[in-house]
Amino acid sequence: LFSSPQERDASAATAAREPPLEGGAGLEFKCVLVVNNALAMSKGKIASQCAHAAVGVYKVLAAFRDPRWLASFEACGEKTVVVGVATHGDLRDVVAAAEAAGLPVRVVCDAGRTEVEPGAMTVVGIVGPVQAVDQVTGHLRTL
Repeated sequence: LFSSPQERDASAATAAREPPLEGGAGLEFKCVLVVNNALAMSKGKIASQCAHAAVGVYKVLAAFRDPRWLASFEACGEKTVVVGVATHGDLRDVVAAAEAAGLPVRVVCDAGRTEVEPGAMTVVGIVGPVQAVDQVTGHLRTL
């Protein structure tokens, strides 16, 4: 995954927080991948960056304070939805809201070898109980 040290540190800090809802067992979970549409990436680039985000979210969730969250996510079939935002600022706002909610977050930044500038924030992965994730991403449109 192509994340800067700051984003890796932010992901680790998010993973260490208390969950927004106690436990996790028995709750419906999902992952939302938020694509930065301001970068005008090709379909293939979006797919690649979403794959990085999905793997990264899984790693963050595996290290999350409450192991029941990973078990619940897997038990729900690892439901994943891809949405988009129009601007870099919108993406930063989504990250801030997810972190404020205590949700596991993975920010993917590109290496800059193909279509986008090095360090560009391409996709953000957020995972957790559906109700909590929807409070952060429910207003966004699917791709």
